[in-house]
Amino acid sequence: MKQASRTSATARSIRGRSARSVLTAITAAVSLAPLACFFPTFTFEQETGGAAGTTSVGGGGSGGTTTTQASTTSSGGTTTDPTTGGTGGMMTTSSTGATGGTGGTGGSGGTGGSTMSTTSTDTTSSTTSTTTTSTPPPVEDCQNGLDDDLDGNADCKDTECTDFSCVPSVPNTWTGYFLLYQGPVASDPGCTMQFPTDSYVGNFQLNAPPAVCTSCSCGAPQGQVCTPPSVINGLDVPCGGTPSEIHPLFMPGGWSACTSAVDASGPYYYPASLTVCGPDDMQPCHLALTADAPTVDGGFCQPSGGQGTFAPVTWDGYGHACSGAATTGKGCSIGQTCLPKPGPAYVGGLCIKKAGLQNCPAGQFSQQHVFYDDYTDSRSCTGCGCGFPAGSTCGGNITTHADANLNSCLSPVATFAAGTCTNISGNPAIGNSKFTVTQPPTGGSCTPSGGQPTGTVVGTFPQTFCCMPDQTP
Repeated sequence: MKQASRTSATARSIRGRSARSVLTAITAAVSLAPLACFFPTFTFEQETGGAAGTTSVGGGGSGGTTTTQASTTSSGGTTTDPTTGGTGGMMTTSSTGATGGTGGTGGSGGTGGSTMSTTSTDTTSSTTSTTTTSTPPPVEDCQNGLDDDLDGNADCKDTECTDFSCVPSVPNTWTGYFLLYQGPVASDPGCTMQFPTDSYVGNFQLNAPPAVCTSCSCGAPQGQVCTPPSVINGLDVPCGGTPSEIHPLFMPGGWSACTSAVDASGPYYYPASLTVCGPDDMQPCHLALTADAPTVDGGFCQPSGGQGTFAPVTWDGYGHACSGAATTGKGCSIGQTCLPKPGPAYVGGLCIKKAGLQNCPAGQFSQQHVFYDDYTDSRSCTGCGCGFPAGSTCGGNITTHADANLNSCLSPVATFAAGTCTNISGNPAIGNSKFTVTQPPTGGSCTPSGGQPTGTVVGTFPQTFCCMPDQTP
């Protein structure tokens, strides 16, 4: 057996006696045990002990410990000799000896303890419990600009980032990026953790039916004037005949009181007893008088109606934009940013925004969505109106006179209703005349107009969103 450390002769003697004592004790115990209780025999083999212990004050050191699993170490021996260290303890079922005891003050360290290996003829079973601690593999954060899982691909280049895509930079004068919802307000999913900031709420697709207008109507004509005929004719035949010659009296406009006929040369009249008429120009000239019926002029009708009823204005569409996504994502070409793709509840592609009604810029932000902050309502009904009265009638009498003086009506010739013919006798002079209304204007009507819906409801303060084509995961 190879010596583990140098010791004095005394130490070798004590260690030898100690080992023989242990073997003697075990042999005696086995021989005294009854055969019925005898356990399977073991074969012991002495091996090299552990290293000697260091010195300590006044006593033996403790035995060494083993480094193999399930070993049992005995304590080192003690000594009362202050100059000699204790003998190392003995262990069983170990392949490595115990560490020697610690020597007393001034003495040398104890010799390492010996080991005893055992061999059993019985079959034994044992259970070994093993606890395994594993570290989960790193996961790629698709927005921090780092290669978190160390696979050589950061963010959008990593196969784990399937819910992200490379998005072009925001064009000049536009703002972005936005996650956009468009649809019924009740279905708005709100903003997400990746786009947490409420940025805009607006509306689109106005629902504003035209005004419903009541019909226009016109009242009875008012303010009309019964106007006498402008010509009175003297005939050279009685009423009903075909005259050979007619002596017209042209009356000035608006006449009614006693008024002389007037032609291009001025006032005039036809003298009495003229006999230059008839087929032979030798017949009396004034045998009958005739004139057209009076006319109704002027007037108006009072319009009514045209009131409007207006349905409430509503928006059929609603828009909600969210922003605030981190733009530190990498793995894209120069001028692009790695950003989350919109979920299925949102417009398919990420968006940019600009105030006003705008055309989308050239490039991938090509899908236009326009929303409005408010609206103006100009719905109305056109005013009702009435045309000129038509169909009204009136009546009046004409009286002619034989006076030669201007506007003198002292010698009446005949009175007849305008619009009729009357015979006269004596071939009198005719000229000055008077018109008297016998029936004021009556009847007739006006044609109504207006009462039509007009105007519209128009969205105001538009906001234009331009979005990429569908990027939905």
